[in-house]
Amino acid sequence: MPKSVALLLAAAVLAGCPAARPAAAARDVWAFQSKTTAEASRQEGEDGSVKRSVGVARGQALAVNDPECWREDCDKPVAQVDTSVTPDAQSGALKATAAAFAKGSLLSTTRHTRTTLVEEQGGEVAVQRDGSSAVQPDGCPACSCSTVGGGSAPAPQPGADPQQQVTALQAQLASLSASFASAQAALNSSGLALTQKETDMAELKQQLETVTSQLQGQLDDATAQLQQQTQAYDDSQAALAALQTEMGGMKQAYDDSQAAIAAMQTEMGGMKQALEESQAAMATMQTEMEGMKSSLAQRDTDMAGMRVQLDDTSSQLEAKTTALEGAQSDLAAAQSDLTYMTDAVGLKEERISELTGLLDTANSQLQACGGEQAQLAALQTQLAQLKTTCDATTAALTTANSDLAKAQQDKQAALANLGGLADCENRRLDLETLYSNCHNELNDCNSYLTSAEQDRQDCLCQYVWGSC
Repeated sequence: MPKSVALLLAAAVLAGCPAARPAAAARDVWAFQSKTTAEASRQEGEDGSVKRSVGVARGQALAVNDPECWREDCDKPVAQVDTSVTPDAQSGALKATAAAFAKGSLLSTTRHTRTTLVEEQGGEVAVQRDGSSAVQPDGCPACSCSTVGGGSAPAPQPGADPQQQVTALQAQLASLSASFASAQAALNSSGLALTQKETDMAELKQQLETVTSQLQGQLDDATAQLQQQTQAYDDSQAALAALQTEMGGMKQAYDDSQAAIAAMQTEMGGMKQALEESQAAMATMQTEMEGMKSSLAQRDTDMAGMRVQLDDTSSQLEAKTTALEGAQSDLAAAQSDLTYMTDAVGLKEERISELTGLLDTANSQLQACGGEQAQLAALQTQLAQLKTTCDATTAALTTANSDLAKAQQDKQAALANLGGLADCENRRLDLETLYSNCHNELNDCNSYLTSAEQDRQDCLCQYVWGSC
């Protein structure tokens, strides 16, 4: 048997039958690393372009499962060679198939080579090499080979179920054993020399043991992965139980919150009732305020009448003051030795006249301004000053003119006539007290209205927002 055919058969035995492997997406690449040589190069052009090339020899390619490797930031090539040996149904001859596959964003879609060497330029390429061998009647082997494009390597999906991977590996191991038995039968029927046959068989057995060891390692890895996933499943079950417990607590908290909301709604109903009662009280209060305003208006009318009486009293006071001035003039003519006191009396009379004018002005201002408290206080002060002045003048005249009985009697009569002024002062005080009482009641009503409005705002805020 030629050496190329033996190598091809060896590669076929290594790879097994692709049909026995589980189907995979075209983008996934899976291969076992064994007696394979692979070279990759990367060149960058001045324009920024990148050219990569990879060379793969016979046998299995790199053990890579990374469909995204052929990127600008990746240095690992993705290449695979699949080989298989199948007996021909009619002639019984063995048919060896070798498929080379390379993938990446830079792979060429047009470049095919006559061996399993692949050079990539961009895109994706798959090279398949078919070969068959048979023993002719004269004992000479016959071999035919052809190279076609297309196809890709089957591969397990990343993250697949480890149990399925273990089953696939066991099926592949069984396929390898069947292929080995088929190859051994073919070698026995070829009529080749026993030594060559034993050598080839030893080679195949060594390679089978290597593949078996690799498959066993992968089987162990898959078993460990299955155990890890089982542990992860147990952990997830424990986490699920903890989550269910937490959900129970959250449901209890939700029920508590619903009860709190119901209680709050009940409380809000009571607050709404209180608000309605406060609004009714406000309406009653407003009615009472209207009555108070009417009473206050009546009192203002009474105050106006009292002011008219006060004006009449002031007119009488002016007349009496005029009479007093006449009496003082007579006293001034009769008392030549009391010039100073007479001048003083004249000054006091002028002061009385000024005070009378001020009193008239105050009365006018009191009538114009509605009898405010400050003006009443000023009028009271002026009247007190007038009374004090009159008393002082009377005392001075009494001490200085003890011999002028008639003038003193006239003066006493004039002062007696001033008794009406005391009555006016008393009525003015009564009016001032009445005004002060009305003003205080008005202030109390305003304060009560302000407090009631604040209570209404608080109730409304509590009813709408829950708090202020």
